[in-house]
Amino acid sequence: HELGAEEATKRLKRFAETLVEENQGILSDIQESWVDHTAHFSFRVMGFSIQGRLYVEDSQVRLEGKFPFAALPFKKGIEKDIKSAAKKLMGESA
Repeated sequence: HELGAEEATKRLKRFAETLVEENQGILSDIQESWVDHTAHFSFRVMGFSIQGRLYVEDSQVRLEGKFPFAALPFKKGIEKDIKSAAKKLMGESA
């Protein structure tokens, strides 16, 4: 992305708030904490426990997380959806 870490972080924080609001019946046990441009998060969805970190840098965003073994068949599709949403959020073409 070409936004810089500050603007990218702002957009990601707003996106996270919207995501939680729109999925109140699906997501539970939501935890999120930011230190500068790094977020630590965890939540439960459809019985799965998800946790990870989001690193916002001047020209890229990196997402690292633990993927539940039982959800591995869906991994490729989820990764594709996350990448597409992130590019749209950062103003890039998908």
